Amino acid sequence: MLGRLILSLIPLAGAALAQQSSPWTDSTTGIPFQSFVEPGTGIRLSTAFPSSASPTEFVGEIVAPITSKWVGWSLGGGMNDNLLLVAWPNGNSVVASTRMSLGYTQPTVVTGFTLTTIAAGTTVNATHWKWLFRCQGCTSWTGRSGAAGAMITNGVQVFGWAQSTVAVDSPSNAASTFTEHNTFGLWGHNTADAHYSNYDDFLDGSATPITSAPVTSATATATATTSAPVVTATPYDYIVVGAGASGIIVADRLSEAGKKVLLIERGGPSTAETGGTEVPPWPSKTSLTKFDIPGLFESMFSSSLPYWWCDDVQPFAGCLIGGGAAVNGLLYWYPTDVEWATSNGWPSGWQTPNTALDKVKARLPATDTPSKDGKRYLTQ
Repeated sequence: MLGRLILSLIPLAGAALAQQSSPWTDSTTGIPFQSFVEPGTGIRLSTAFPSSASPTEFVGEIVAPITSKWVGWSLGGGMNDNLLLVAWPNGNSVVASTRMSLGYTQPTVVTGFTLTTIAAGTTVNATHWKWLFRCQGCTSWTGRSGAAGAMITNGVQVFGWAQSTVAVDSPSNAASTFTEHNTFGLWGHNTADAHYSNYDDFLDGSATPITSAPVTSATATATATTSAPVVTATPYDYIVVGAGASGIIVADRLSEAGKKVLLIERGGPSTAETGGTEVPPWPSKTSLTKFDIPGLFESMFSSSLPYWWCDDVQPFAGCLIGGGAAVNGLLYWYPTDVEWATSNGWPSGWQTPNTALDKVKARLPATDTPSKDGKRYLTQ
C-alpha cells in the first residue's frame, strides 16, 4: 500500500500572523506605540489608542525611506472594501488621505473620517519621511459595497501595507492618482497593548512621561496549550517539502512508482477534504470551503485573519495545505512547448513532455463551464 501523507507543520488557524508588532517609543516625540517594521522595505507603522475599550480613533505613525514615494495602510487587512490611509512626501511636508476601493482598482478619496497631521512629529529629510497623525472615526467604516467593516481595537488586528517607488501623479493634491504598488504585505498588530491613559498628551506630538505601564482594557484569558503528538518513527523513501503544485505532483509520481512518500507543508488546512473550516454560510450543507469554490477567490483578501497567506515573501503565496494551488481560484493553464525550452533551464530531451502532460490532462481535464449543469452564471 502506497503511503501518501500531507503533514501540516504549523497550524495557523486562529493564531496571529508570524510578523507581529511590538512595543516601541519614538525617541523624537516620546510617544509609545505598538509598532511594526516591515523587514524588506524598512517601513515602520505604529499605533496608539485611548484607554477606552472601544476607541473610535487612534494616533498613528508611518516612517518610510525616501525611496518609498507613497505608502498605503489598510486598516482592515486587505485592500478591497476596507478603509485605506495613503500618504506621501511633498517637499518638506506629507500629504495624506482616506481612501477606499471596490475591487482591486485605483482607491479613491472617501469622506466621513477626520485625518489630522500632527506637525510636531512629521518630518521629511534626505533619507526618510515620517508622518504622525490622528485618525478620528477610523476604527469602523462602511465599505464601497455597503458592507460594514471594523478594526479589532482590543486584540490582534491584521493590517495591510503597500508602497511604491514611483511618485504619485500630483504630489500636492491629496486626491492624486498613482500607479500600482511595488510591494505589499500583512502583519498582526497587537492593539490590546496599545491603549494609553495619557493618550491626550500625544495629540500635540509629545508625551508626558508616566511611570505606570500603558493602560489596556484587554481581559486576560487562559491560553490553551496542546502537547505535541507522540510520533512513531516511520521509514519513508522520500520526503517532499512543499505541497503546492510542484510538490504534490512530485510526491504523486514517486508514490505511483511504489515509493513511500511523506509530503510536508506549513500552515493550516485548506479544502474540506483537508479539514478546512472556512465554510461560507450559503454552501454550509456541503462543508465546502472558500478554497473549494473558485468564485470565492476574492474573499481570501478580505478576511480579518488570513492565515493562508505566506508572510515572509512579497508575492502572493499560499502557506497552507495545497500551497499556491489552494489560493488561485482553481485556475491553471496547460504550458506551451516554449516553456520547456533549454533556454528556460530545462535539460535537453524535455522539450515535448507529452506523456506527462497527457497524464495531467487525464487527471485534471480543463473546462470553462465548471458548474455541474454546464451553465455559466457569471461571465467576466
